Amino acid sequence: MLLTLRSFPGERSVVTVNRCVKAVRQLSRTGLALLIWATVLAVNVAISRPTAAQSEPDQESQYKALVQEALFEFNDARYEEALALFERAHAINPNAQTLRGIGMAAFEARQYGRAIKALRAAFTNKKRPLTEKQRAQAENTLEKAKQFVASYRIEIKPPEAQLTVDGQAVTLPDDGILLLDFGKHEIVAALKDYQTVTRQVVALGGREASLEIVLPVSQRERESRVEATETPKRESLEDTSGDAAVYRTLGWIGVASAVVALGGAVVAWQIGEDAIDTWNNDEICERDGKTREQNCADEYNTIQAARTWGITALSAGAAFGITSAIMFILAAGADGDDESNDRTVNEACFRLVAVPDSYGLGWSMTF
Repeated sequence: MLLTLRSFPGERSVVTVNRCVKAVRQLSRTGLALLIWATVLAVNVAISRPTAAQSEPDQESQYKALVQEALFEFNDARYEEALALFERAHAINPNAQTLRGIGMAAFEARQYGRAIKALRAAFTNKKRPLTEKQRAQAENTLEKAKQFVASYRIEIKPPEAQLTVDGQAVTLPDDGILLLDFGKHEIVAALKDYQTVTRQVVALGGREASLEIVLPVSQRERESRVEATETPKRESLEDTSGDAAVYRTLGWIGVASAVVALGGAVVAWQIGEDAIDTWNNDEICERDGKTREQNCADEYNTIQAARTWGITALSAGAAFGITSAIMFILAAGADGDDESNDRTVNEACFRLVAVPDSYGLGWSMTF
């Protein structure tokens, strides 16, 4: 502590305390708190180290005790109890030996599907692996167990549905095969927004079958999906008014193409008629001692070509005409009022019918 002595004339001496006294006191309190905290931490570390060191031996001793008790129950033919003890030991220290014990006990308890699953896992587990003798015994038990279970290859649609068998949740393996013990079983598949599906099966030993479970959409979900589908459809019908100009343009292009094609057919027809007149003229085609085919071979070829081109042009003109008519109809529909827009595409009706007339075939169009 720092003290300052000051004397004033005519007054007694006054002892004043320097301002640093408060800081020193605060520092002393902080140091004391840190000292206490460090002491508590050191005590905790000292206590926890022996506990951590002793936890692993405790687990190992507990594991060995459970295994010994499970073997005792197994040898006394109390297989359900042995199965429960092996599973407790496996939870402490998972390894191939405990899996083998689970499989053997489950087999004797007539839980064959459970036995097959555990024994198969024991073959692939690398921790405390099976001896050759144990592996041979486990393989023999596995083959026996397969005779008492039915294998169902399950296919669920949608695949994310939850599956339960006899009230117990089941996770299908990657191969989708479900093993069921003898007897009747209830398989239930459920998923939100879908109807729950229940199947009753009778499992027979050694049977292999496939089971497809399809969950239908619930009524409420179906209605919501229909409503969501109809709303964009109505909006799309209302938006077709902007396409009227496109349809109308395509219609006029079709009309122009039809006119050109029909004009080409008329020209081809006229050329063919001129060639026929020449072909029928004996003075031209039967002279100089030659046959008609020799003198007028070009006219014959012209007749054939004109006929082909005429038919082709006539067909193209008809196709363009029909296409232009459809484009004009679509343009009229796109320009329609609100009542016509509320109709679906299937309700926009027109008929294009071929009818006989005095010139051959005509077209009757009804809106």
